[in-house]
Amino acid sequence: MLAAEYTPKPIDNLKIIREVYQVGLDVEQVIAIAQKWTKDLAVRKFFCSPENAETIAMIRRRRIWAVAVEGELSLAVGLVRRRLANYRAGLPGGLSVSSNCPQIMPEFKAYHAPPMDPRKPYRDKPVDVYNHALGALHCIVLGLIHDSVPQMRWL
Repeated sequence: MLAAEYTPKPIDNLKIIREVYQVGLDVEQVIAIAQKWTKDLAVRKFFCSPENAETIAMIRRRRIWAVAVEGELSLAVGLVRRRLANYRAGLPGGLSVSSNCPQIMPEFKAYHAPPMDPRKPYRDKPVDVYNHALGALHCIVLGLIHDSVPQMRWL
């Protein structure tokens, strides 16, 4: 799970400010974290993977706004790349990560496309290993392009 602070246009910057990186959390623990972040961080909306429909429904029953975010992986990867490039260039539309989020950085370093194999058709889909925080980040950036008045984000 990631919490992000978003500054709307014209600044259009996204900063990952909090992460929970823990294996084996049950739905009640996820909901407890969501409730805490809603209160402590003023999280306005939770962007979730559409494959978690039951979890989304349970979060909503607790009066927390959670939505499924549809979108292609290649679009999400492109949006993250563009935000990182904008941050490096000092342009609006950047992405930064707080030092309070040490687990996402190794995922950025390990994220890669499969090697070319002349015997198989090339697929540009990244290798699906050690990318849980980046999956959450993908939901956030996809959610931002579908949301008209964002302020705080989480996944």
